Amino acid sequence: MQERKVSRREVELCIESGSRRRVGQSRTRFRRVFPNKATFRGRKVRNKRVEVLAVRIDGGWRVVTVLVNYF
Repeated sequence: MQERKVSRREVELCIESGSRRRVGQSRTRFRRVFPNKATFRGRKVRNKRVEVLAVRIDGGWRVVTVLVNYF
């Protein structure tokens, strides 16, 4: 997550209140857009979209992948 500049709290918020969609083999994709006033690769960005792919295990979620898009 550090390489993608995503905090643990953002991942948790994404799972708690982001949109969700079933994808593939028992996986769920959570998606949420966060406001982000930063510079990414030399250009100013206003938003950061976090996508979390997770599987349901023992009543909780295990994160498999975190994807981030800046725009």
